Amino acid sequence: MSSAFDTHTQTRVAINQLSTLLDLLHPEPGPDVYTLEDFVYRHPLTGLGELAAREIEQSQRINRAQGDFGQIGLCEFHIGLIYLYWGDYRGAYSQYTTARRQWSFIQNPASVSLALFAEGYARELSYHYEMALTCYGKALHSLTRIKFSQQSRNEPDFAELLITFVREAQERVREHLWLPMQEYPSLTPNPGDYCESCIWYRVKNDTDYALLKAGSLLLVMTQFTQYKFTPQDLILVGTNEIVVGSVEIESISSGQFLPYRRIYLAVPQYEWVFTRDVETGRVTLIPVTRLLDVHEDEILGVVMGFWHFVRS
Repeated sequence: MSSAFDTHTQTRVAINQLSTLLDLLHPEPGPDVYTLEDFVYRHPLTGLGELAAREIEQSQRINRAQGDFGQIGLCEFHIGLIYLYWGDYRGAYSQYTTARRQWSFIQNPASVSLALFAEGYARELSYHYEMALTCYGKALHSLTRIKFSQQSRNEPDFAELLITFVREAQERVREHLWLPMQEYPSLTPNPGDYCESCIWYRVKNDTDYALLKAGSLLLVMTQFTQYKFTPQDLILVGTNEIVVGSVEIESISSGQFLPYRRIYLAVPQYEWVFTRDVETGRVTLIPVTRLLDVHEDEILGVVMGFWHFVRS
């Protein structure tokens, strides 16, 4: 079984950078922390399967029972590295969020910065570029608190290296996020490079959502049977009705048959709750101010990333 570390260059770079930073802050994780090294050594053939899952859960139970926030955070971070190594980027950024929360309890700004950088990298690899930029910015902001902390003698070296990595990441993400106008509409990025079922859609109308303007492109995954929805997801909804105030989308993939006259983007302008009834297939998006209820059959895809165009 091949891991993303073996097949995907950017994943390999991410693992190497995060491992280097982690070694500066936490060179000795402790015997009860299940590390990436443990995973690679024990499961070269089975990968992230049932046996590895059991060991991960066991490590989590032991560390949580001991109640050491520093070690709990380190445990969750290492699990994030394992998910990242294997290519489960969504699972990885969830782990990094948990690690950050634990480290924040003991006011460890260097480790919090590391977790934010790691979360940003995992979100970048998931094509959630806006959220990746947010994480990278917060990572730099957290570094400003290191001067009030004496957690590790390697913190100055860590801070210098992290700043370098974050600056590179911010530049890289912005290059993905903002495409020069002369590339439109030829589209040099091939959606198939991101996932087999990914295709392009285009925003038809200007919106109140700052990151979505007319002409912005959406990379949409159209096969999502095994996809685990989260409250942050944006989805495309097909309908024959006019939905006032919604973001209207059009397909730019030639020869694609669409059963609906109109396609809208479910944009979380407020605080949303996303639920899916597995028995009826009904999906419900519940914001603070209104309820949008759609059937599973009306969901055309999940937005994996945005591409915007600027005049050069």
